[in-house]
Amino acid sequence: MSKDKSHSLFPLVISSGAFFLSYYTRLMWSILSVYMPLKPTITQDGHIFALYFFGYVAVQIPAGFVSDRFDCGKIISLSLILLSIITFFSGIVTNIYQEYVLSLLMGFCAGWIYPASLKIIEYYYKDNRSIFMGYYSIAWPLAIVLSGIVLPVLSVTLGWRFGYYSSAILCAIVGILSFGLKSYKTSNKMNLKIIKNKNVLLISFGGLLFFASYWSITLYAYKYFLGIGINKVTA
Repeated sequence: MSKDKSHSLFPLVISSGAFFLSYYTRLMWSILSVYMPLKPTITQDGHIFALYFFGYVAVQIPAGFVSDRFDCGKIISLSLILLSIITFFSGIVTNIYQEYVLSLLMGFCAGWIYPASLKIIEYYYKDNRSIFMGYYSIAWPLAIVLSGIVLPVLSVTLGWRFGYYSSAILCAIVGILSFGLKSYKTSNKMNLKIIKNKNVLLISFGGLLFFASYWSITLYAYKYFLGIGINKVTA
């Protein structure tokens, strides 16, 4: 059965696409804000990033348990459709406070995608999971590369709003296509005692250090390059 399922690349493409969009949408503000009339300060940028990741982190533990109990295709579908709506409204904001709220909601919706997409990879590619996880993992660096190439060009040629609108359309399409994807279901109960596990704490702390440095560079590098005089599109 698992061999038959692994013949199709559709689940890989859709789950990777969902993961890609969860990264791509969180990178948009750092690039598009430069072209927006709001002209946010560095402090306001920090608030927007913090609110996004507050929403993202808040759902990580419940997202894992929900992914064990329901079809993950439906979880991703709902998350992406909501993300599509929020991303669309990000394109029509008129003040920074609206963006604060939308950033929090965007993080909350995107946070369900990663655990659910991993369960889909497990279901369809169980026998060769390590290989397909490698393909799947291309999604997040690809999001960084494409956002840096595509969004500045869209902003210059069509306007900054189109960066949000095009992303909203992609989220809706992938959300619809992911609805029928399956995953294994378990009945594990939520056990918060695992948080005290030494290995869990060490791995989590290592991840914290990695992402603290990684996101600091990823989110702020673009404006730094602009600050030293590099052209917007080149930066």
